[in-house]
Amino acid sequence: MILGNTTPSSINADLHFVPTVHVSNAERDAILSYITTAPASTASLAAGVEELGAKAPLMAAFSSRGPAIAGGGDLIKPDITAPGVDVLAAYAPTSGGYGHDFDYLSGTSMSGPHMAGLAALMIQAHATWSPMRIKSSLMTTASVLDNTGSPIVNDDGSAAGPLNYGSGHVSPTPALNPGLVFDSTATDWQRFVCGTGARIPGTPQCSVTGSIDPSNLNVASIGIGRLQGGQAVTRTVNNVGTRYTVSVSAPPGTTVTVNPAVVTLGRNQSATVTITITRTTAPLNAYKFGSLTWTPETQSGILPSTVRIPIAVKPVA
Repeated sequence: MILGNTTPSSINADLHFVPTVHVSNAERDAILSYITTAPASTASLAAGVEELGAKAPLMAAFSSRGPAIAGGGDLIKPDITAPGVDVLAAYAPTSGGYGHDFDYLSGTSMSGPHMAGLAALMIQAHATWSPMRIKSSLMTTASVLDNTGSPIVNDDGSAAGPLNYGSGHVSPTPALNPGLVFDSTATDWQRFVCGTGARIPGTPQCSVTGSIDPSNLNVASIGIGRLQGGQAVTRTVNNVGTRYTVSVSAPPGTTVTVNPAVVTLGRNQSATVTITITRTTAPLNAYKFGSLTWTPETQSGILPSTVRIPIAVKPVA
């Protein structure tokens, strides 16, 4: 059987009860054209060729993209990306009547377990950390480069960014030693929700908790869905490592200032940093992306990981 995509999309492994080959929509059209002109044509199956060192990762066509509707784009989504395409995994033999123990699976059903397992290892290493510290560590140490050292791209080869992969592709080893973390509480998230004009059922009234501008939720990313001229946001960093100096990669057509640019804290101390983003020449109504990177000061012992957070802003009139 030849199974072809009807629209441009990724080609993923799938189970079939007859020999099957998956082809792209362009290949599908070429095959259909050939069969039409040569109706007596035949096909044969040959042994597969092992491909080593394939360029990876790249963003799957089916992967959910941002921006998030809640908060008007003031909270970058997705947060992060993890392995989720053609993952060889255990399979319940009775599920779907397929009768096999393993399968190649794709989707959140695969990337979710990867992240859950990594979070469990993080908790083992840092038993007293809050869930948001764990999340921050995984996000700020994620990579935006593939295994060739090039920027991660979408499945069609176009440039990917924070609205495709969030902070990047998860990197387990540096996540264990982040240095700086961004923490938040359940009350902070309730105030964020109140700032969006919504309310979580079963939680205190917004008049009790108060509200914040959604851009000021203390997460390891900066999103501004409506940048009118300029806007200042704050982030509180908790030091679990050493002294850090920030460097800026401003979204094209904007300026970004960070005050203070150098954070000097004792272990487990915190400081609030103000980030001011101002539009200069960036086109209106189009997202632009940048990042902030905190680099640790070299000291004796184990050097904490460099901490990076993405910026996504959409200038408006």
